Amino acid sequence: MSDHIPFDIQSEIMKMLPVKSLLRFRSICKQWKSLIQSSDFIAHYRSQQHHLLVSYHDYGPKYVSIADDHTSPQQKVSLTSSVNKMLEYPPRSRIISSCHGLVCFYCNSARKAVIWNISLRKTVTVAVPTLADDVYVTILGFGVCRETSDPKIVKITYIYSWSVDINATCIPSQVDATLRGFRKSGEPVIAIPGERRRVRLAVYEPYSKRIDYLGIDGSLYSFKVYPYMEILFLLDQPDNMVYSE
Repeated sequence: MSDHIPFDIQSEIMKMLPVKSLLRFRSICKQWKSLIQSSDFIAHYRSQQHHLLVSYHDYGPKYVSIADDHTSPQQKVSLTSSVNKMLEYPPRSRIISSCHGLVCFYCNSARKAVIWNISLRKTVTVAVPTLADDVYVTILGFGVCRETSDPKIVKITYIYSWSVDINATCIPSQVDATLRGFRKSGEPVIAIPGERRRVRLAVYEPYSKRIDYLGIDGSLYSFKVYPYMEILFLLDQPDNMVYSE
């Protein structure tokens, strides 16, 4: 940007740019690097880039990120190798939730939670021990505090377990599919059964009744969809930082 543009205007412009561009801009000048890595810029950065993280099984756990817009079939990136590298034993790990651009995994064997910023490919690990007793059940929740923008992991341990069956659907009965999530526009993301217990992921447009396939196939009942947006949280943290409970 030109030196004739006031620095506060430059800052506002950069807040609208994708994360990849900001990471490159850090090497242009010290002033931009200090700005992008400042706690105030990180807290107020709100990207217009939204994505869907799709987890499913296809001869093992798979992870794919797709753009949450009309280009979704073309804007598709496999994250399976990144997840395998990040987690010690991916088959025994699961996604707790996604919130504010962060995704939280829980590794059963290691008894730890891994908070991942997909856009930055940076992680923070938190030890979350659970009771090794069949009598007790531990459930985990994940979110980001609105006041402080700090990631929060909630652990609840209780005696006896219960199950809650929630069945929400907005798909017409003539469409043989199961609801797996929603795009930011409100359109449902659905899994449509095929042959040999395979399913195809698609977006259903309720007004035109059009079904757009996303080019992702997997095992029956394995699809889960987590929306996330590009953020800079964890940019000022060392990668693979480990915190005890």
